[in-house]
This record gives sequence, structure tokens and C-alpha cells, in this order.
Amino acid sequence: MNNKDLTSYLCKLTGYTLSTILYVRNFFNENSYSPLDFGPIRLRILKDGSNEAVKNLINYMKNCFRPLKYCYLKTLVMEIHDSFNVIESYDLTYDYSIQLNEDPQQFLRKNDIDLMLNLIETLEQMKSIPKNRHYNVVFKLYYNDIVPIDYEPPGFVPYKSNSSNCSRNLNIYNHVTTHEQSFSIQIKSNEENLKSSDDHENDSSQISNKRSQQLYGNK
Repeated sequence: MNNKDLTSYLCKLTGYTLSTILYVRNFFNENSYSPLDFGPIRLRILKDGSNEAVKNLINYMKNCFRPLKYCYLKTLVMEIHDSFNVIESYDLTYDYSIQLNEDPQQFLRKNDIDLMLNLIETLEQMKSIPKNRHYNVVFKLYYNDIVPIDYEPPGFVPYKSNSSNCSRNLNIYNHVTTHEQSFSIQIKSNEENLKSSDDHENDSSQISNKRSQQLYGNK
């Protein structure tokens, strides 16, 4: 297996992961996603052209894949911001040195299914994002030492930390990884992570639960 095979596999897994997070966390309407059979799961993948916001987000995701294809990307962070702070972050970390036990061209593998099931289970256990607020999705890229000086893909600028709006205030909720640990997801939140007993009466919680259950529709 060469690096091209591995990075192609990681790009695909990254796209599925980001779409799954946004879907279960109730970003965008159903028409913004296309169903994709993924073993026993029926994922929802962001659909280009559904609206301008989705189109812009997909373009940013594609630009994140550029350093990934060159093995420059160490960690891709997707943050969810409300009007004041970062409320959640998802840190996707890559290890290009690990050889997969199975042919990545045969995607999908059992390890990939287990990863996605673990991710969905974790998202189900998180409180729903409060309604009636404005949210932004922000991507941050952290590179390996081999990256050329001043390299940034289109749409990105060098990241400068802002202590007043920093993800250091978030708590690590869970860490999900493939069996070989070539790809891992660290999930952080500044909210109480487990659903309270009142969450079943919350409309947004019901929507989130319904969405996560829809992903199991291919069993």
C-alpha cells in the first residue's frame, strides 16, 4: 500500500466523519444530505448544491483534503462556535506511518464500521445543541514538520490563538479511533455531556435522537 492509497482512504473517512457529526448535531435540513450505505449504517453525506452555506462548507472540507493528500496534515479541528465561544470541537488526527491490515481500496472495512458506530454512539450521548442561536463551523489545520514554510491551502490563513475564544476551555468527552490508530477523533464539549432526565422532553433533543436513529436504517 502506498501513500496515495492511504491518503485517499483518509480523505474519504474524514468526509464521512465530518458529515456524520454535522448531521447528528442537527446542522442543516434533511435535503442537505444524501444517504450512503455504510455496512449496517445508512450515513448522511453533505450534498453539494443544496444551498450556499453547505456549498461553502464543502469547499472548505475539500481544501482541508489538500494537505492531507501530501501527508502534511497532522490534525484537523472542526469547531462549533456560538455567538461568544467555542462550544464543541472535534480533533481528527492522522498517522501516516501505520500500515492498514486490509486493502484501503476495499473501503469499507470492519474497522471503519466500528469507528463510525462508536462515533454515532458518542454523539447520541451528548446533549443537544441549544436552539435559537447562531452557530458557525470553523476549521483549523495543524501540520507535520515536513510541511513547506508558509504553506496554507486555499481559504486558510495561519492560525493565531485567541485566549478569549479558545477551545482550551472545553472538556474532553471521548476519544474514538480505528483499530490501527491511523485515524482518531477526540471530541470536546463545554456542556454537561450526558443527557439529563429532562432531555427527552426537549424538541431539539428529539430531533437529534431521530437523526441518529435514522443512521441505523440499513440494518
